[in-house]
Amino acid sequence: MTTTTDSPAAPPGVAPIFSPLFAINPEPTLSHLREHDPVHRLPGPEPVYVLTRAADTEAALRDPACSAAGGQEERSRRSGAPVSMLNTDGAEHDSLRRPGAALLGPAAVRASSGALAAAAGNLVSELPARFDITSAYAEPLATLALLEILGLADHARFGDFDRHARAVSVAIDPMPSPAQAAQGALAMGEFDGYVERLVATAPNSLLAQLPSRFGITPEQARGIVSLAVVGGWSPLAEVVTTALELALPDDGPADADLEPWCDDVIRWHTPIPFVARRTISALTVPSGAIPAGAQVLIHLGSANRDGRRFPDPDRVDAQRPAASAHLAFGHGAHVCLGTALVRAVVPLAIRSLRSQRPGARVASSLFVWRPGIFPRRPMSAIVHGGVAT
Repeated sequence: MTTTTDSPAAPPGVAPIFSPLFAINPEPTLSHLREHDPVHRLPGPEPVYVLTRAADTEAALRDPACSAAGGQEERSRRSGAPVSMLNTDGAEHDSLRRPGAALLGPAAVRASSGALAAAAGNLVSELPARFDITSAYAEPLATLALLEILGLADHARFGDFDRHARAVSVAIDPMPSPAQAAQGALAMGEFDGYVERLVATAPNSLLAQLPSRFGITPEQARGIVSLAVVGGWSPLAEVVTTALELALPDDGPADADLEPWCDDVIRWHTPIPFVARRTISALTVPSGAIPAGAQVLIHLGSANRDGRRFPDPDRVDAQRPAASAHLAFGHGAHVCLGTALVRAVVPLAIRSLRSQRPGARVASSLFVWRPGIFPRRPMSAIVHGGVAT
């Protein structure tokens, strides 16, 4: 066990983490850090560490020494994010997680399964013969899925909700520029007012009843919605894009293997690549120790490519043992409440397209990531072919 001090500089040919070259291709840097510097201290006067191994990531996520409230404090202040499960700990977090689970958890997803399937089927039926995966299918499907799970499908206009979802997605970046932070704060304020007006039109919805049922304020209920949309809309659309690009070639997964295959796609992609915490006391993980008062960036994407946990990690494998035991949804008390929705929608997106457009194929077999650090986004692709049935 070692106590981490300053980390060594990256060797020639390995881009420093979060540099422009890292944004183009992060994996060589993350691979180097996993092997040689798994508790990496960023240069600078402030103590900021990056964890890259699966075991360290898992340990940090379940350790109460790592505060989500502390890790998100600056981001929340700059972006105007409301109080939510993302930026609270302990009893306050638990008081929000219970109503959040009622609104977004597995039981809610099961109850919405028929409506989700119908929404996906209707969307596919309206697709042109040649279409862009992200803009024509994945993003609209993410909007429809959130409307259904939030109980707002009968109360919100698709275009209005979709516009707000796109606007607030800028607030997902944990390291925004001043301009992005201002844009996010404005979008979040407008979205909060929009949700407040929507709830007033749906007094019998579960969303409207969360305050009375769970003893939270209307503002806290709207914070749950804001977190679901900011943290859910773009990542869901991105991972649907990735899964479709990988599934539509002739050697795509068999239908019987679709659920574990999609889970491994989610691991391989990890659209939310890292989460921020602050240590309120000294933190010990298998690879080292971090002092109290430090910012900790827990790199979920790197952990999900750790060969110690996931053999042959750069390959998507429907037969991977315990395919769902990845860290793309986090771990511990703050594990993502949208997990069940994502796991339902991604295979549904593929099945709906295959059933109505069985000959559909991507126009290019080349999979390319967009340059960028957060979130992790694929370049979209064009789909063509298939006969509507």
